[in-house]
Amino acid sequence: MSEVKRKHTNDEGLLFCDFVVEKEASGLSKKSIDNYKEVYARFVHEVGQKISKNSIYQWVHMLISSGMNPISINYYINQIRVFVNWLISNGYCESFEIKKIKTQQPQIKTISEEDILILLGRPSLKSSFVEYRTWVIINFIMGTGARASTVINLKVEDIDFTMKEIRYTHLKNKTCAIVPLSNSLERVLRNYLNGWEIGNSYLFPDRFGGQLTVNALEHALRKYAIDRGVKPKGAHSFRHTFAKKYVGNGGNVFTLQRLLTHTDLTMTKKYVHLFSSDLKNGYDDICPLDVYQKKTNLIRRRQ
Repeated sequence: MSEVKRKHTNDEGLLFCDFVVEKEASGLSKKSIDNYKEVYARFVHEVGQKISKNSIYQWVHMLISSGMNPISINYYINQIRVFVNWLISNGYCESFEIKKIKTQQPQIKTISEEDILILLGRPSLKSSFVEYRTWVIINFIMGTGARASTVINLKVEDIDFTMKEIRYTHLKNKTCAIVPLSNSLERVLRNYLNGWEIGNSYLFPDRFGGQLTVNALEHALRKYAIDRGVKPKGAHSFRHTFAKKYVGNGGNVFTLQRLLTHTDLTMTKKYVHLFSSDLKNGYDDICPLDVYQKKTNLIRRRQ
């Protein structure tokens, strides 16, 4: 059995405190640290403080027996595994592997071609700010693949029309990224900023000028779809559709990973996904928003 071997005390709870202090000093977000605390507290409550391969798998068996969703169980495994790996790397514990349980691959929901073309149709000139802003957000996600949490934190200053770049400064684990600004999205954003008094703060504020919440954004997207006779769509559906169409249009999978700002949480990089010129090459030919805009323009000309 592989158990914790504390150098100066046999209290694994003190080891966890050391772990938290180190994570705080490294600049890890409060939310991530709170997640570690919550999971560790549950482990201690259900199994006890003793960390070993047997105690970990005993806990996993308890979670399975409770009827917990396999995805949720793997979340708990991932959280406790970070602490165990810290113990191992600092010589407090003999090395052992914690394997996740098998799960069915979750179905990734995307939006149909017909619905996307409807949702990308420009609102009337008499539309409210909320309606027009929501349409611009749909264009933004279809042009970048951004998360809802990224969208609500964007500032006007994060859009660089000169360099045709968009800066993400509020990503997970305090990372940042720069992604290309496509021609179609540039036109949409310029018209939006010229037509509405947005100010110099949030790019997509609420109707009072304050920061939009994720819940308010999701509600606006669903209402926008319903008002157009389309099944309600969430921000992640647009993000998934961007990814699917980007690859389908010939985009590189490794570049897509950078555009979606997917990161490995075990890595300790301070700044990731730095912008490089190869992301811009031919971007307008494969960016889902631009491809759809060409189709809508063609339909408009035929009409």
